[in-house]
Parts: sequence; C-alpha cells; structure tokens
Amino acid sequence: MKLQKAMRILAGTAIVLAITAPLGFMTSCAITVSRYGDAFEQTQDHEAMQAVVARFGSPSVHETEDSSFLVYAAQPCRTPCVTRLWWEHPVPAGIEAWSVEFDADGKVNHKAHWVSP
Repeated sequence: MKLQKAMRILAGTAIVLAITAPLGFMTSCAITVSRYGDAFEQTQDHEAMQAVVARFGSPSVHETEDSSFLVYAAQPCRTPCVTRLWWEHPVPAGIEAWSVEFDADGKVNHKAHWVSP
C-alpha cells in the first residue's frame, strides 16, 4: 500500500515537472528576447559601451576587426567599427540577434536587429 502511494506521488511529480519545466524555459526565453528588444530601442548613438552592456547584459559574441562573426552580418566589423557585440535569441540559435558596433572610443556608432527569414 505504501509503495503504491509513493509511486503515485512520484508519477504525479514527474507529470508536473514535465509540464512546468518547458513552460518555465519558454517564459525565460520570452523575457530575454523582450529585454533585448527594449535594450536595443533604448540604445543611442555615441553611448558608452559600458552603459549598453549594463542594459543588455553579457553579450553572446564579442566581435573585433581581427575575429569576424558572420552568422548574421554580410560584412565583418571594419573601421570605424572596432568592436561589435552580439546578443543572440536564446533558442533556437541563428534566428534572431541584436548587434551594437562601437568605435575606437568605445562609443556606439551603429546598431542592427537581425532576423532570419
């Protein structure tokens, strides 16, 4: 009798986890994408890199003139761009990203929102 009750509790717990875990994951992704969109809209030309990173959070990719990241962009970061920071959609990767380019003074000189067709 006790074993059957324990098995029912265990089965119930597994069902609850099977339902709530994906919902939690999807909610987390939606919150991240919303935060990136808001941060992107608030980012202004000539803003300091530190302020942009504080708003977005840690970037997914840090591109420089010496290390191209051409998953979304057709051209690498080139002068006046010396650093391009990327924030990618968490899941699935490769469908959407936000990038901000910085000049030699660490100030924003361009931003872009990339969406895969």
